[in-house]
Amino acid sequence: MNSVKKGHLMELPNRVLIGHDIIGEFGSFLNDLGVDKPVLFVSGKNVQNVVKSSITESLEISQHKFDFSNQKYKKYILEILNEKDFKEMGLWDIKKINDDYNNNQNINKIWILCKYFLMIKGFDEKYKSIEKNINIPEKFNYLCEPI
Repeated sequence: MNSVKKGHLMELPNRVLIGHDIIGEFGSFLNDLGVDKPVLFVSGKNVQNVVKSSITESLEISQHKFDFSNQKYKKYILEILNEKDFKEMGLWDIKKINDDYNNNQNINKIWILCKYFLMIKGFDEKYKSIEKNINIPEKFNYLCEPI
């Protein structure tokens, strides 16, 4: 079951892979965990610049893919389609999407819309959490004279 070769596997509340030069085993690690949902790899810009190609290659080698024929994936998509915010967004034809989903057509395109929705929702939540002070005086607008 454990196809990890270079690192050490620890099972605490969660399984953690640690070790030197293990980024190439990321895909195998996900397969060993039985991950059946899309994966979000979070890092800063510098780390992302360094490891993005290695992780992508690891996922391709391990053939870790989002399998739309898997009922778990379809259930995940259905949960998104049934969200009130998704239905009320007004950017897409909900009836057409539901018809396609029920007829098992264009599932990959529906998934793209779901990801788009989740991204917008995430940005919106982040924006709402930012404290805004609109009473800050203008200092750097060189297009007009200061007030």
